[in-house]
Amino acid sequence: MKNIFIFFSFTLTFIFASTTIAQNSNDSLVNSKKFVKEDPRDKVKYNLSLEQNGCEAYIIANIDIIDGWHINGANLPIDCYSLPTEIILAQDTLLFIDSDSIIEPEYEEIYDKVAKEMLYLHDSAITMKKKITLLSDSNFVLKGTFTFQTCDDVHCLPPFSDKFTFKISGCSQKSSANEKNSNEVMIIIFGLISLLIISVLILRKRKA
Repeated sequence: MKNIFIFFSFTLTFIFASTTIAQNSNDSLVNSKKFVKEDPRDKVKYNLSLEQNGCEAYIIANIDIIDGWHINGANLPIDCYSLPTEIILAQDTLLFIDSDSIIEPEYEEIYDKVAKEMLYLHDSAITMKKKITLLSDSNFVLKGTFTFQTCDDVHCLPPFSDKFTFKISGCSQKSSANEKNSNEVMIIIFGLISLLIISVLILRKRKA
């Protein structure tokens, strides 16, 4: 009788221990899944570059968004509460002037029934540009930050920011103005020559 009691006690202890271990394992698995941190860079790939032509330059963002995800537009309406995609430059009015807006493709407008507001979204592959006008004839380093927030149909990830720097070649405003004036003079000369040729042809036609 004593042996039977010991056997049942051992069996119950084993079952309880196994159940506890299994429960702890499940809890650990659930918790590990629950606290997995999603990286916005896994959803949105991007490449930042600089394109300069004389006294004008563009910061270019080539963006590739994976299927099922999107980012917000850059030039959002004033009454929109979404976080815009931005190219923010460290301002220095002695070196350059930047445009207030970003050049971007037309975004898709979708009404969110939960938030009860319009969303302005980009998906797939797009390119955004920000124009700056150079004021300095000396070389300098341009610093800025590229910021975006990506979402799917269920949730949004925290906003993501990435700092960047580009080397800018100095631009002489006098050279730029001279080049512009030269182009204007060439256009005027070409116009006068064309007018002269037309006048000669008209005179010849009248004499004939």
